[in-house]
Amino acid sequence: MMKFLTLSMFLFYTVIPALGFAQTENKKSTVIPIELKLDTSEIKKSSSPSKATGKEGKEPKKVILKKQVDSTKVKARDFYQSAVKKANDKDYQGAIIDFTKSLYYNKSQVTYTKRAYAYLLTNQYDSAIADSKEALRLLYKNFEACSILGIAYYEKKEYDTAFKTFQKACELNPTNPDPSIFNYMAAIKFLQQDFKTALIYYDTVAMMDSTFQDVFSNRGMMHHYLGNYKDAVKDYSVAIKLDSTDANAYNNRAAAEMVLKDFQMAISDLNNAVRLNPEYANAYENRGKVKKQMGDLTGACDDWTIAVSKGLKTSKELIIQYCK
Repeated sequence: MMKFLTLSMFLFYTVIPALGFAQTENKKSTVIPIELKLDTSEIKKSSSPSKATGKEGKEPKKVILKKQVDSTKVKARDFYQSAVKKANDKDYQGAIIDFTKSLYYNKSQVTYTKRAYAYLLTNQYDSAIADSKEALRLLYKNFEACSILGIAYYEKKEYDTAFKTFQKACELNPTNPDPSIFNYMAAIKFLQQDFKTALIYYDTVAMMDSTFQDVFSNRGMMHHYLGNYKDAVKDYSVAIKLDSTDANAYNNRAAAEMVLKDFQMAISDLNNAVRLNPEYANAYENRGKVKKQMGDLTGACDDWTIAVSKGLKTSKELIIQYCK
């Protein structure tokens, strides 16, 4: 669902759980110059009060040597670059350690943002939230930090807060909107069973990027739950055209086809679903339901037996009810 950290942010993809008969698995940044804030030791004061304070009794200004500045800048930069390299190698914990060292020398909003993303990728959501907020405090227009913040809240199932955060992210980036943000917003509305609003957001994602991962499969589910079965079939078909290995899309299209009483197409789609994923218990159960509708009770019982063997308890109830 996510791509990995580099010098710039990538899109994030959401996972949406399946409900009922339909099943699915929804499944630029310019580096800102480092802003230095030195942690230097105070200049030793003279043992003579008159020399230490001067004529007016004021302490002399601290002197920061250029060599000290250059040294701090180099250390912050080197740890940052090391962290990015580790993140690219998927060593996210190592990246977090080096981002932390870089932040010791320079409290950069860029570094806070990148460390927040590394925390996100390691499921340390509270730390991701803290770093994102600090990055936004340093630069309130930080779209990447706002996006990470929203995702962290989403992963913590704090959906209302996540939705508001994503709305803010959209406001921060009005001229170049990110489809992944609208995808998350759609997912939240789906989880809250507000299918009409979710459909609107999925429409937005599809208009912005017609190749966006799972958008047509997800939008098909919204049509399905709203009873728009023909539209659901159309969207599932687009999803299959974009990815012919998507077993969930075949299963979901079969669910809509069954309601439309297109049993032959439903059987064909479910055959493809179990061919692509032999462990797909729901597809076996669904195929059994279609076979029963077609009068093939023996075949239906065989499929439900397979589904039970793969851990689907609901198929056991169907066997008790319909099979001898």
